[in-house]
Amino acid sequence: MDHLLTPVREDLVETVLVSCRICGSSQYHLLFSADNIRRKAKRFFNVVQCKDCGFKYINPSPTEESLKYYYEDYMAHVPERINGLEKIYYRFFRNTRNARPPGRFLDIGCGNGKYLDFMRSLGWETVGVDAGPGCEFARQVLNLEVYDGNLWEHRFPDSSFDVITLWFVLEHIWDPMRLLSECYRILKPGGQIIISTLNTNSFETKVFKRYWWHLLVPEHLCQFDESSLQSVIQKTGFRIFYLRHEPICCGILGSLQNLLSSKKIPLNINITFFRILFIPIDFLCALLKSSGLITAYAEKTPS
Repeated sequence: MDHLLTPVREDLVETVLVSCRICGSSQYHLLFSADNIRRKAKRFFNVVQCKDCGFKYINPSPTEESLKYYYEDYMAHVPERINGLEKIYYRFFRNTRNARPPGRFLDIGCGNGKYLDFMRSLGWETVGVDAGPGCEFARQVLNLEVYDGNLWEHRFPDSSFDVITLWFVLEHIWDPMRLLSECYRILKPGGQIIISTLNTNSFETKVFKRYWWHLLVPEHLCQFDESSLQSVIQKTGFRIFYLRHEPICCGILGSLQNLLSSKKIPLNINITFFRILFIPIDFLCALLKSSGLITAYAEKTPS
């Protein structure tokens, strides 16, 4: 959540008008325009809301080909091994519910493979899917089974996995319905899918608007909230059995940093000391169901 981003060659980024990524409607209204403060970009993108289903998304959107420019320095692809603090975070905040190893485990958007490496250490048979340089590190250094590209390109057999995770991935996806439909096909009956994403109906978004840390346009093509996340999960056949507002998301602190940066105030507050200081505020937002990040746990019900 605190990855450092370099500017993108904006002249190389092409955009195209798109329909609603959930219902396909072409009717929408403009909510606001925002730039990418974390990249110090000057280009603004529109966040719109579908008039038919209420879903929020970026429109016009970068083409699928242009999106690759936004992932050339992505922190999740940095070749590095898991550290002690990350193991603690994974154990408490990236845990499965009522699913235990051994079993087959798929992480979509696995990046450099640190989370997969952790789950393998717990006894899972792990598989990852992603695109980018992190895949090579995961395969060659961590010796993980990782596939490059879109999930549906690899044609896994029906009912291949016991657990599938998408940690802060769905907001980046050009066609979230297609991805979740493929997840449904390859998940075993009774299997579990875990999906974390941003929450556009949070305290952070209402206060900071275009300065919101997790807004991150245009990488976050899909701007979910609790209602739209539940809708897309249920439309693809899953049954949600638990939804959590994340108690640690650093969104308020990061949003304040964006605000300072936009005002050209040379003060770096997005550091470990302040992150720890802001944890009680994050927990309070989660308790009030207004966190900037949410996680849904769902299952494929046996037929």
